[in-house]
Amino acid sequence: MARRVARKAKKREQTATAGTAVNRSTKVKNAGKVVNDAGAARPTAELMARVEFEYGPVKTEMNIQIGAAYRRQPLYLTMAKKAGRFTLDELAALAEYRGVFDRCDRSPCSSCLANPHGGRGTGAPSSFINASPAIVEARRKLALLESELGIYLGTMRAVVLEDKSFSAIAMERYGCRARSWIVVDEPVMRNGVPVVVDGKPVLRAAHREDVVPRSGRDREKVAIEFREGLKRLVLAADRLGRVDINELWVHVRSDGSATIRRASHAPNGTFRLWGRARTVDEVLDDLVRRYGDTLDFRSAEAARDVLDAIDGGRLKRLEPDELAT
Repeated sequence: MARRVARKAKKREQTATAGTAVNRSTKVKNAGKVVNDAGAARPTAELMARVEFEYGPVKTEMNIQIGAAYRRQPLYLTMAKKAGRFTLDELAALAEYRGVFDRCDRSPCSSCLANPHGGRGTGAPSSFINASPAIVEARRKLALLESELGIYLGTMRAVVLEDKSFSAIAMERYGCRARSWIVVDEPVMRNGVPVVVDGKPVLRAAHREDVVPRSGRDREKVAIEFREGLKRLVLAADRLGRVDINELWVHVRSDGSATIRRASHAPNGTFRLWGRARTVDEVLDDLVRRYGDTLDFRSAEAARDVLDAIDGGRLKRLEPDELAT
């Protein structure tokens, strides 16, 4: 009798293990849906346990899909989901700070092996020596935003740009200690599946240990610095949008139609033009006079062509080598 029960338990375990292995290798969750990620390079298990990733399509500025990949989600978005601690203005400022920083690292050409000038000359292409206007503008914006952060610059960079938690920053600054405990009723796992005998999971006592900040006060110090730095960041982003550079970009809807929008910082990965706020006002006024307040177009290409025609060279834009890099 005991052998028969053991054989049945082993068979159930093997069936569950096989099903789990298929799910793990081919499917992940994306925006509440299960999608196929076959062939995609997945992040390591350690990294996925620490940071959230989203699997989705990779598209050009004209909304043409060229592949799919995992995208690392900023830590502040995870914080917002769990605690709902940010206002809309604060989220917008954080997104602008992170977006401007990402633009600074954008390659000035589609590949490090590409030579857009051709030829056999020994000199390096100019794109490797001089940053493009888009990168120069992003670096200038980043400097303007960070100049307002003062003594909170280090904390804001660590949390918003490097995705470090308050605890991780506190341990780097003030030290850490080991914390251990015993889990009394932990399920026994085999190949990632709980072991079940006679319909009941097998339990055991297990020892656990991790590293935490030396004191809870250390973590709270970092949290206070972040809140104060966030206040300054909101003011800096608002000032930058009102009196400095503005952007016009092509926003593509889910049905394929598009519209032209304006803000201090367009979403990364979109076709955009930028310039002084006064010049952007003039271009936008010309667009509204000719096409109406909604600025709706049948496709992204149509919206881009209209924006190019109305602009007439007044605004700056991404160079051909930068598109879809």
